[in-house]
Amino acid sequence: MPLQDAIDLAEFLVDLTCRWYRSRLGAPTVGGPIEIAAIEEHQDVRWVERKYDDHADLIATERDDQ
Repeated sequence: MPLQDAIDLAEFLVDLTCRWYRSRLGAPTVGGPIEIAAIEEHQDVRWVERKYDDHADLIATERDDQ
């Protein structure tokens, strides 16, 4: 599976889980901003999306490089 497809799938599944639990009764146990990191063999962790973007310019550049 291409890396971008895996990233999209992971984000979709987390979002689906958040929406599912939002419709249930009781205290919220899932929610908030979604953080996504790509971890590839023999490479560093590459943040795709972060809730607190201290380095927004670097993340935007990485997205443009793909």
